[in-house]
Amino acid sequence: MPSVVDFDSAQDDTGVATSITSPAVTFSGSDRCALVHVGMVIPATLPSSVTVDGNACTLIGSKVDEDSGIFAIASYRRVAPNTGNLTATANFADPAVGFFIELIALDGVDQTTPFGSPDSDWAADGAPTSCAPASAVGDLVITSCLGFTGGSGMTPSGSQVEMTDLDPGGFALGSSRLAATAGTTTMGYAANAGQSVLIAAAVKAAAGGGGSSIAAISHYLSMMRQK
Repeated sequence: MPSVVDFDSAQDDTGVATSITSPAVTFSGSDRCALVHVGMVIPATLPSSVTVDGNACTLIGSKVDEDSGIFAIASYRRVAPNTGNLTATANFADPAVGFFIELIALDGVDQTTPFGSPDSDWAADGAPTSCAPASAVGDLVITSCLGFTGGSGMTPSGSQVEMTDLDPGGFALGSSRLAATAGTTTMGYAANAGQSVLIAAAVKAAAGGGGSSIAAISHYLSMMRQK
């Protein structure tokens, strides 16, 4: 299993903002890949752009809540980012009530097909989320869930290893990981007080390395609320 360095941070900003930037995360090793999770609360509009170190990222997948359509989660990737301390930025056409951003540094990742096909889910108030992205033995499946907890925190399902749980008292974002052992890997989160959206995808290891070549994960999660 990879070694993990975790950081959580919450910040409150006044005024109107249309972007959020993560603090720096260290990228090193070979066959590097950046994974960025972005959460949006009112409106659930996807970013106009997401960058790592100023370079454009590619959308992996997204999910908008199926009830009121006011919040969403999205995942992005950047293959072969530079080494060093890098940041991720999500830009939006319009300001939102809240943004979340999480930057994950991976190494030992297949540079041609870094992720498998994503899967996602939405859950109504008081219901758990669950999805089953395609995977293979040796993959590392990573999921991110955005939901309204009312301050109770995010709880990953089963044997998922929690990486972060940032809950400032309303909407919260959690992420977790699980080593794949089969053709699909079920990922989910326990029920929250309100609705939740979830997305997950399998990280593909570089050829010849197996799952153990994904040597390190470093991530920083930051949340900004407009007041």
